[in-house]
Amino acid sequence: MRDIQNRVWKFCEDYKLNEHPKERLINLLSNFDKHSMSIIILSEHGANPDKYSDEIKSEFGELLLGLINSANTLNVDLHEALDLVLKKKSKK
Repeated sequence: MRDIQNRVWKFCEDYKLNEHPKERLINLLSNFDKHSMSIIILSEHGANPDKYSDEIKSEFGELLLGLINSANTLNVDLHEALDLVLKKKSKK
């Protein structure tokens, strides 16, 4: 996970995509609906996920890039964040 965060950090630095955390989070939330809806439509509401697999992968990639970049701008280690959530959910 840390390798992915470092890769995204470098990409965003190279292409000047590192915004203020507030702007990054607003963009993440506004784009989340758009990309999620595209995934639903492309997969025909989950009934045919293989039909447009490259397009679906691209939409997930957009979501990941936004999420990882947001985490990076807030200095969140996603490995630690995921561990915290998995531990929390395993106790339920």
